[in-house]
This record gives sequence, structure tokens and C-alpha cells, in this order.
Amino acid sequence: LSSLEVQLALSHRLRDLNRLDAARGEAEGARDVEGQLLDEVQRFSILNAGQVSNASVSLRAEATNRGNISLAMVVAALLVGMMVVWSTFGSISRPLTALVAQERALSAGQLATRTTQEMPGEFQALATAMNDAAESLAQLSSVTTSTADEVAGSAQDLASISEPDEFAGLPEP
Repeated sequence: LSSLEVQLALSHRLRDLNRLDAARGEAEGARDVEGQLLDEVQRFSILNAGQVSNASVSLRAEATNRGNISLAMVVAALLVGMMVVWSTFGSISRPLTALVAQERALSAGQLATRTTQEMPGEFQALATAMNDAAESLAQLSSVTTSTADEVAGSAQDLASISEPDEFAGLPEP
């Protein structure tokens, strides 16, 4: 580049001095250097374009890779979330199903029904309370049945004592 500047400056000075043939010679030499310089700039721009293209391909590949990693992380998070929801649903549904079955059996008069499986937290407290209530109802039913039997027996006794004897006024043989 500096030799081109020197040749062009020399060509201009020679022209100013009215030495046109020498000025044309220097200008022609400058054109040769200019052509070489333009060729080098073009090679440099091609090299730069290649590097830019390689960098672009590399960046696209990296962006695609990061996108795939992000997608995999989202899918993994969804799977973990679904497992947590499924586990939570199961930990609520199983004890609740057992307690509802016990309640239905008690409502149907099966007072010996008890929930014996271990349950988490509040469900265990509810199962214990339902078992205690079922036990109380069974005892109450037993006492009620026993009392009813006693009352029925007493009623029969009373009925047999208070029945008029058909033969009460007749002489004995």
C-alpha cells in the first residue's frame, strides 16, 4: 500500500513538472501494484467470507444443540412433574378409596368392617376415628340387641302370667 502511495505521489509530481512520459510510466507501475493490492484484498475478503461462513455454521450448530438441550430439559421437567402429580394423586386416592369403602360397608350395616392398612397423616387419623366409631356402633348394636332380647323375654313372661286361665272357675276333678 505504501509503495502504491509513493508511486502515485511520484506520478503526480512528475506530471506537475511536465514530465508526462515519466509520469505515465509511474502511473502504469502504480496500476500494477493496485491490481496486486486488489487481488490481495479480494483473497482476504474470500478468506474472511469463509471464516464468517464457518463461524455461522458453527453458531447454527451450537444454537441447534442448545435448543435440543433446552427441549430435553423441558421434557424432563414435564416428566418429573407428571410423576409428582401421579404420586400425589395415588397417595390421596388409595387411602380415600379405602375409607369410602369402609363408610359404605358401615352404612350397609356391616359393623365389623375396619380399615387396617397404614395411611399417611390425616387419613390415618380419619381411619382410626372411623374404626372407633364402628366399634362403638357395634357395641351399641350388641347392647341394644341384648336389651331387646331381655325385653322380649320379660314381655313373654308377663304375657304368660297375665293370661287368664280358661279353667279357673271350674271345679277340680
